[in-house]
Amino acid sequence: MIKIQLENADAAYRPGDTISGLAEWSAEEGDALEARLIWFTSGKGDRDFELVAAQHVAAYGPSGKERFQFTAPHRPQSFAGKLVSLQWAIEAIAFPSMNTTLKELTISNSGKEIDLLSKHPLD
Repeated sequence: MIKIQLENADAAYRPGDTISGLAEWSAEEGDALEARLIWFTSGKGDRDFELVAAQHVAAYGPSGKERFQFTAPHRPQSFAGKLVSLQWAIEAIAFPSMNTTLKELTISNSGKEIDLLSKHPLD
């Protein structure tokens, strides 16, 4: 089992902010654990995904904890639309088992997901 705990409990970040937390694992056998900063799309059409940064733990035992830290990029920013949404997450993955867990977060200038569904003020 792998768990991710973010230091920022509301998981909302602005570009340039530090995203830090703790990856914790138990009952995992393997060679390595990696924490990753990723974004992905969901909704209609093809799903896009990008690995933005990774922090590798070279070797680990069957249980333990490891701190991770990333810098929130300036783009793309988190948004929710009618057809597609873009979400950021921290992913922890164990090798070679490929067991994984995700902790979703928001990155935008306001610290809140951009809502493309709300009416534009000029409408």
